[in-house]
Amino acid sequence: MANAGKNQSYARFKNNELVLNLLRKKEYSATELSKELGLSNAALSQIMSELSEKKLVRQVPCGDRTTLGRRRNYFSLNGDYGIIVAVGFRITKFISLLRIFRASCCWRNVSATD
Repeated sequence: MANAGKNQSYARFKNNELVLNLLRKKEYSATELSKELGLSNAALSQIMSELSEKKLVRQVPCGDRTTLGRRRNYFSLNGDYGIIVAVGFRITKFISLLRIFRASCCWRNVSATD
């Protein structure tokens, strides 16, 4: 049973990653995200709640109403979230990476170690 919790945590992590990768490209509605990822509305709602709580995503209301009913809310990455800096050491290399949350990669450097 301990393995089931580990698998759920990994699935949650991967689903969060998939959502964030899609939102790097453009804004999506919850319906579009659930269709694109093959997730249930309930699962996606939980993911979006967690990502919103962490301030990684934000809701962007859409002004156009093409159908009857509620206005569709779109999600986007929170551009104010921050910067990620990663440094990796290997036997023969030193790797550093600077990434603004919304962008794919701003700066990357690989240096040989002496």
